[in-house]
Amino acid sequence: MKQIMCVGNVMVVGSLAATWFLEKNMAGLLVCSALTSLGWAVASSMVFVMTPQLIDFTEWRDGCTAGGSGNLADAVLWAGWGV
Repeated sequence: MKQIMCVGNVMVVGSLAATWFLEKNMAGLLVCSALTSLGWAVASSMVFVMTPQLIDFTEWRDGCTAGGSGNLADAVLWAGWGV
């Protein structure tokens, strides 16, 4: 999953860098905009996939049900990224 998130971030950085070189090519800018959106979708959606897996693993390891901790885990993850 970490690799998928990195691929999404590389797509974003690459397509944003390409927009710098495509100054007035509207078709190229639209393609880069679509790739940027796709990259953000891949990278940001992985956070919501990893959070439940983290909670399930913690419950399995500790043998304690962590009901309601999903919102806390999301808050901690987002706070750590400065969002």
